[in-house]
This record gives sequence, structure tokens and C-alpha cells, in this order.
Amino acid sequence: MTLQSTTLAQRTDSEIAAEVKARILWDIWINGDMVKVDVFGGKVTLTGVVGSAIAKSRASDDGWVNGSRRWTAVGLESILGHTTIPAAS
Repeated sequence: MTLQSTTLAQRTDSEIAAEVKARILWDIWINGDMVKVDVFGGKVTLTGVVGSAIAKSRASDDGWVNGSRRWTAVGLESILGHTTIPAAS
């Protein structure tokens, strides 16, 4: 009896970015046109403007997809409630 090890193929950054962007665009709490998705080495970074702290939290949740290693919404700004977290330098 031979056991074969099967692993999922690693997803490319563009595949991850496309899925995250699609999730954000379909999320009714977020204006997806105002959020930019960048992926480098499996790390998802979201930047832009959202309408509330809840929308910011949901966008962050949408950034977690199969294949992403880390994600951050540090560059997202909430215009209601004036919640601003500056982007990391």
C-alpha cells in the first residue's frame, strides 16, 4: 500500500487579490470601489475609505481568503466616526 501526499497548489497573488476584491465588492456593508486590494507574497493589504468602523471590520474580514498568509487593513480610513489608522511606514 502506497500513501500519496496531496497538497493544495499555492495560489498566486493575483488570484488572492481577485477573490478578496470580489468579496469586498459583494459585501453590502462596503463600497468596494473605495477599497484598493494589494497582495504581495500572500500578504493582503487593504487601503482606501469606508463608511464606518463596522465596514472597516468587515473589509478586514473579507481580506482573509484561502491562500492569504497575512492581511491588514491599516490603510483603511473610516469617514463616519473619524476613525483613522495611518498606514505603516
